Amino acid sequence: MTKKNNEDKKPIKSKQLSKITQYKGKTREEKRHEAMLNKIKKLEKDTKSYL
Repeated sequence: MTKKNNEDKKPIKSKQLSKITQYKGKTREEKRHEAMLNKIKKLEKDTKSYL
């Protein structure tokens, strides 16, 4: 009985997690935007060091 209960719970949890788009209070788009800005900052630092 316990094995069946554990197996039934796992797919439900994975389905719920896939629907959540917020992580630490930020949406997926905000995280992508932040990552893009961080990449730009790194590139700017790299070009400054060569000059």
